[in-house]
Amino acid sequence: MFTTKFALSVLLLMSSVFAVFAHDTSSSSVAPVATPRTMFAAGYDGWVRSVALDTDGTNFTLTEINKTNGCQTNPSWLALQRDQERLWCLDEGWVTGNGTLNSFDIEDDGASLVQTQRRNVSASPVQSTFFSSGDELVIAQYGGPPNSTIRGGLTFHDVNNDGALRGALNLTFEALEQPGPAPGQDVPRGHGVILNPTGQWLVVTDYGADKIRTFTVQNSIVYKGIELETPPGSAPRHAKFGKIGTNDYLFVVSENANTITTYNVSYSGGLLHLTPPSRVIDTFGGKASAEVLKKAKASEIQISLDNKFLMVTNRMDNSFPESDSLANYRINADGSLAFLQLVPVGGLSPRQFTLNKAGDLVLVAATASETITVLQRDPARA
Repeated sequence: MFTTKFALSVLLLMSSVFAVFAHDTSSSSVAPVATPRTMFAAGYDGWVRSVALDTDGTNFTLTEINKTNGCQTNPSWLALQRDQERLWCLDEGWVTGNGTLNSFDIEDDGASLVQTQRRNVSASPVQSTFFSSGDELVIAQYGGPPNSTIRGGLTFHDVNNDGALRGALNLTFEALEQPGPAPGQDVPRGHGVILNPTGQWLVVTDYGADKIRTFTVQNSIVYKGIELETPPGSAPRHAKFGKIGTNDYLFVVSENANTITTYNVSYSGGLLHLTPPSRVIDTFGGKASAEVLKKAKASEIQISLDNKFLMVTNRMDNSFPESDSLANYRINADGSLAFLQLVPVGGLSPRQFTLNKAGDLVLVAATASETITVLQRDPARA
């Protein structure tokens, strides 16, 4: 485990980390690389940083190359377009009162960023995904601060081939009949949005309403699909699709319940269906005390490219000295999860993490300790 803390004159709160592995030619975690790999990290101090990840075969180094404050004031999510020539950054806008969508061209050096546009968006944008062959960008909107009447939802943005933004559509979720039992559940809150394996359906985790929502877009018209309720107060945060054999599964991590829930995915009647689950496991593999489960807050979820392993990060659990944790699972043939291990992430409050293409490195961004940590991973045994 290798950790870098940036020595800055202002507080750096790492909120998002996205790795660009265009230069990732190593097949082993210990193989030297001639060209450093580049990743981008966004912090709540308003900066987006280009960081070089290099190794001599034994040790790793993280070196800041460049930075821009063009995604101010509170960057929350980074996304690359499929050609890896453009970086998109969401700004939650806590300071200004409105969020923004920002795009940056990645220069030929693979690290320098040149801002090309900014668009105001409402209600705290927190996650995005591309669909329709990259011509559309959809953003999950979290909504206003606690005790606010500003509801979350989705916004849709048309994107030209050159990255220029065209039209936009706002979809605000319907008001709750009554607030949920957990803090922050006074309004519906879109916390995550992902694309299903067929590329036809969007799946949204609604933190405030304790729901999983599905939508499809046809001829610029948004159609609502099935909705599935999650346990009251569970606060579904993010989700990932996984394919085991010929079967598709949806894995949902819930922030307050600290659980990972497996749903069977099927299609009939022109709809995406999620079968209510019988497979639920906590984000500590059943190894945490009731006290830890009560105070902890699950955050990010990732699945290895081979669809064999699943990982989640836990915040506020202090499972290790000065470190929160990452839980590692094997995905069984029926979509259930077998707990493998709980490992320290080298920092506190790991909000997001990502894997490289080879699957032998995990990069973790921890907000409270202001760090990016590199974890080495055995792809075969996870």
